[in-house]
Amino acid sequence: MATQGETLLDSEIRGERGTDRSIISRENATNDPLILKFPPEISSHILFLSMDASSYEELTKLPTSFLLGSVCHGWRLLAQSTPELWTTLSLSLGKPTTPNGLSRLEAVTNWLSFSGGLPLTLYVFQYRASDSVSQEGFDPVIDLLNHHSGHWHKLALRVLPALFDRFCGTSPPSNLCDIVLISESYIHNVLPHFRMHSRPSPTHLTVSGSGFLFDITWGNLKSLKLAGMTLDIYLEVIRQAPLLELCTLRLRNALFAADLVHFRNICQAHAPPSAKTHRIPDRATPQLP
Repeated sequence: MATQGETLLDSEIRGERGTDRSIISRENATNDPLILKFPPEISSHILFLSMDASSYEELTKLPTSFLLGSVCHGWRLLAQSTPELWTTLSLSLGKPTTPNGLSRLEAVTNWLSFSGGLPLTLYVFQYRASDSVSQEGFDPVIDLLNHHSGHWHKLALRVLPALFDRFCGTSPPSNLCDIVLISESYIHNVLPHFRMHSRPSPTHLTVSGSGFLFDITWGNLKSLKLAGMTLDIYLEVIRQAPLLELCTLRLRNALFAADLVHFRNICQAHAPPSAKTHRIPDRATPQLP
């Protein structure tokens, strides 16, 4: 239990940090006499053009949205009123927050409110260290993300096998075009299983993991990358995706990439006349095992 002296010391440290931040903010505002004098829509567009997409895909980088909002008070207000800066969210499940910072749930709530209902790109990683938070600690964050599934545009999950089925959504993912599913490790008797309440119909799909189970509709799929699966699964997926154009299959010691449009054009050109006019009737495609 903290003593009175420790409590006073913590209060003084927080006060000093607040003073330092205020000084830095005023200095930064003085050094930038232009951005905040433009019309807001021009200033917002300038910030948007400064975005670095890689800052959301790599955990070692601070997201550009944070950097822009930390320059000064004026920039922070401008950034928070520019929804385009907040359409990509990157987070690590299980990573502890700093003692005096926002909780993970508060930070994600604010981020989603700043995005203004625009299509969302989500990068979700698994934090694995001795100080990682239990699943009960970050389940509310996943629930919050699920409530915004109608706005998902790209969903990239790099988590433990047991967590994939938690990203099930609460509303139809009509905007979800790109799905990336990468299982972080193999756990005995735990198969990664991605299945939403409403089946998504992506145009791009990447799946990597042994024994992966996933449930999507295949009618819109144009680009496919698969790794860690058996050859019969690969062939079944290709058979079920009539619009598939690019396919990359990674076997244990080999990598196969195919331009299926070119392949189909060759087959069509060399097919007999009767075959060219024959069309396979539409049918319901079964779910992969």
